[in-house]
Amino acid sequence: MQGYLLGPIGGKEGDWAGANLGVVAALLIGFLGYLLLGRRNVQRQEDIPLPESEANLDIEEPTP
Repeated sequence: MQGYLLGPIGGKEGDWAGANLGVVAALLIGFLGYLLLGRRNVQRQEDIPLPESEANLDIEEPTP
């Protein structure tokens, strides 16, 4: 049953048969899924207002 996606590039006996393309596909699916599904959590965190003590920090410029 393994290798059913290898048909277009030579099948189970072709040059790409041992290339571990499933690992690459799984990594891409996981990365893209995290980017797409994690956007809501990131937006929720960014929408949280900073406390007054952290929002108005006076940062002085260094003197040369």
